[in-house]
Amino acid sequence: MRERDPVSWSVMVGGFAKAGDLDSCFTTFRELIRCSSQPDNYTLPFILRVCRDMMNLLMGSLVHGVVLSYGLCSDQFVCATLVDMYAKCRVIEDARKLFDDMPKKDLITWTVMIDGYVECGNATESLVLFDQMRDDDLVPDKITMVTVVNGCAKLGAMQKARLIYGYICTIKFSLNVILGTAMIDMYAKCGSVDLAREIFDGIREKNVITWSVMIAAYGYHGQGKKALDLFLMMSTCGIMPNGINFVSLLYACSHAGLVDEGLELFNIMWDKYGVRPDVKHCTCMVDLLG
Repeated sequence: MRERDPVSWSVMVGGFAKAGDLDSCFTTFRELIRCSSQPDNYTLPFILRVCRDMMNLLMGSLVHGVVLSYGLCSDQFVCATLVDMYAKCRVIEDARKLFDDMPKKDLITWTVMIDGYVECGNATESLVLFDQMRDDDLVPDKITMVTVVNGCAKLGAMQKARLIYGYICTIKFSLNVILGTAMIDMYAKCGSVDLAREIFDGIREKNVITWSVMIAAYGYHGQGKKALDLFLMMSTCGIMPNGINFVSLLYACSHAGLVDEGLELFNIMWDKYGVRPDVKHCTCMVDLLG
């Protein structure tokens, strides 16, 4: 093309990002800047997500400079992506400063900031931020609630977990596979495997991760027999186990002292289910036999 407009550049930057060709994405963005073409609020979020996914803080900071130089720091979409990039790169203070300086915050921005605190290990602040979001009369969606539930799981705070579940019931969210699985994990990590099982039984659609989380819940509560029973039920439902399932199962056998059962599972992983044992499975077996 002899002449390239901002749309053409945006399509190329975004296309490379979507295709996973991150080096070409960076190269095209640099060429865009060198040609004095102005990036817009379509191009910048794409390149910032690439910086986030690569955890390339240096490049992300340079792109932030481009955002400032072109006066796009007031664009809500660009700012939300900057917050996400800094949070995922574990520079949570810079993410929070950007977040606080935003004159208007939508639900996506709040969710990104809450998730940033969860990912950085500060689940307490994530729940404080969730309360502030509700004080601003913003109604969370299921993605936000999954993030908040994950925060509760990391804290292991049963009282807060009950409040969150009560709130989910109040706003009448149906427990889809993603939110339901997060709820199972939350209750299990808060010490109530019975409530986790209650949620598990109430989910209509379960994927292999849902089964694995419930099996793992029995595992770290020392209920190996129930974990094995659930695995048999999963097989009856026609769901093929994967490597994660077997890690959860072997972990459960280890905690319950089920040596023979663990050995049998380890031996049939590859022969019956085509799952090749890796270092995690072998580590579980060392722990079990030890």
